[in-house]
Amino acid sequence: MPPYSDALLTRLFRLHGPMVLRRARGILGSHADAEEAMQEVFIKAMSAIESARDDDLTGWFYRMTTNHCLNRLRDRKRRRQLIDEKVAPAEDRSTQHDPDAMLTLRWLLANADARQAQVVVYVHVDGLRQAQVAELMGITERSVRNLLRRFEAWADKQLAGRGRRR
Repeated sequence: MPPYSDALLTRLFRLHGPMVLRRARGILGSHADAEEAMQEVFIKAMSAIESARDDDLTGWFYRMTTNHCLNRLRDRKRRRQLIDEKVAPAEDRSTQHDPDAMLTLRWLLANADARQAQVVVYVHVDGLRQAQVAELMGITERSVRNLLRRFEAWADKQLAGRGRRR
């Protein structure tokens, strides 16, 4: 017998499904990909539900969705498909009308250190304050700043090597 009931699954999906879908669409840039990611997140969630804290299920689903989507971006086949299809820009205001900037950002996120990419998405895409990111990730604000600085230095080197500037 599974560690969850159909009623629990229905309740969790009703409560957290819309947020998971929005989050996935924001990172992946495609509604179809976001729907697929949402299904995969809920499949993973059902096998790991015992590790979730009842008082922070929203944060748990948020982190799980972010990590799942970043992992998808890192997948070579998926990254190639995103580049080939020239995915629609996400709703990030700074790059809303610049598909090339979104492709570059997605390439950087797909190739960056996982924790650095996670912090960058939370701060620059989601617009969270560093204190919120620190709490969400269970690290200090100083660690958040250090991860951002390391990502920026790494990104500058990558873009300089590609003949582009941020």
